[in-house]
Amino acid sequence: MNKIKRVDLQKEQIKEVFILLNKTKDDKLKSHLAKYLCVLISGYIEKKISTIIITEIDKKIPKRINNYLSNDVRNLTNANFEKIKNLFNKFDSKWGTNFENELEKNSFVEGTLKGSLNYIIGQRHTVAHGISYLSNISAERIKLYWDDTKDILVIIEKLFEKLLKSTN
Repeated sequence: MNKIKRVDLQKEQIKEVFILLNKTKDDKLKSHLAKYLCVLISGYIEKKISTIIITEIDKKIPKRINNYLSNDVRNLTNANFEKIKNLFNKFDSKWGTNFENELEKNSFVEGTLKGSLNYIIGQRHTVAHGISYLSNISAERIKLYWDDTKDILVIIEKLFEKLLKSTN
């Protein structure tokens, strides 16, 4: 199964869990589903960013260099704002700043997109490390953060394509 297909399946799984979340009336179950969605969305962010970058560099970079970069990109985990910015900076020191500026420019309120990204990753840590009782994620919040995540990934995709074109 190719990279793009796997990411599409991850997105479908997230949609299915949201359907369950919307159907349930049980507040405790909603809370658990919201926590599970943090884990799924966090994984989706990591794989989607890897797929965006690897797909673009496949088109532009010789195979040996591509292999090196692909391994580095594939190992992206805990993709909070700083890690993504640092990943962009590995390509060019200005790219991380461009990423930060794009997030701010597209945030309804200053820091909104960056905050949503960091919140999902933070909640994922809380759940993954067995202290989900400390999580304060709600069904309403996870819906908002999912929408922000989709916006962030569109920004990353457009920005990465634009930045790669500017290097030619």
